[in-house]
Amino acid sequence: MRRGKEQVKDIEIVAEPILAGLFGDTPSPEFYARLDGNPPGKVIKAGSKYRQYALPEGINLDLFIVTPPAQWGVILAIRTGPAGLSKLLVTVRKHGGLLPSYARVEHGAVWVGNGKWPMPEEIDFLRFVGLDGVTAQEREERYG
Repeated sequence: MRRGKEQVKDIEIVAEPILAGLFGDTPSPEFYARLDGNPPGKVIKAGSKYRQYALPEGINLDLFIVTPPAQWGVILAIRTGPAGLSKLLVTVRKHGGLLPSYARVEHGAVWVGNGKWPMPEEIDFLRFVGLDGVTAQEREERYG
């Protein structure tokens, strides 16, 4: 829906705890026990910050949990694609990507040297790579 496609192949949900420390650096076992106790579908993948479910409707649901050092803006842009754009967002310009060559994306955050650059919103990350005026639908048309 976000990119304006008539049909989708899967659903991505990016979630960030609204209370500091709610999940710690990774979601607690209790968080996933509750979720997996009544899952929305069959569990396909079960990582510490990522779950994939096969929904009964025949579509996959990907759940991404954003906890430090990852940042919402970076994870939302990368995980909601399209896939071609996601690859360009984490690839430096000298290798054909969109990321400034002095930076790197690591653990869901943008780093310059030893410092993490703030990317609280998706637009912050898109501005950093030069795509701040490009809508989600235009990103689909260009990179999908």
